[in-house]
Amino acid sequence: MLRQVRLWPCLGNHDAGSANSPIQFGVYYDIFTLPAQAQAGGIMSGSEAYYSFDYANVHIVCLDSSDSDWSKKGLMLRWLTADLEANKQDWLIAYCHHPPYTNGSHNSDQDRDSEARMRLVRENVFAIAGGARAGLDAQRPQPRL
Repeated sequence: MLRQVRLWPCLGNHDAGSANSPIQFGVYYDIFTLPAQAQAGGIMSGSEAYYSFDYANVHIVCLDSSDSDWSKKGLMLRWLTADLEANKQDWLIAYCHHPPYTNGSHNSDQDRDSEARMRLVRENVFAIAGGARAGLDAQRPQPRL
């Protein structure tokens, strides 16, 4: 079945245990060939850890929430900024393995639990949908004015 289906994975914490995103080494990078050179749209990320592609009028961005630098000056966010500025599609979808808000078996508000990853996502990027858990977590309600 997988020979006939496109698969756009994102690196997760279980994959990251045997992978090294900065040098793109490990089982995850051996199994998948991802559009690091913008072969499917977007701009070149130079990394299979994070990439983008276009599908019809949708621009889709895959981010690495496990093993890449989420700081504003990090390579991934510098690439993301350039990719979003170049986007001409009507719709934009971004995803990564870890949800920006969760309070289930992991608490995204506690830096010790998420190694500050989700705080950096919320502070430096934007709210995105995703999840490593089988169930869906509700987005944190916004304060009322």
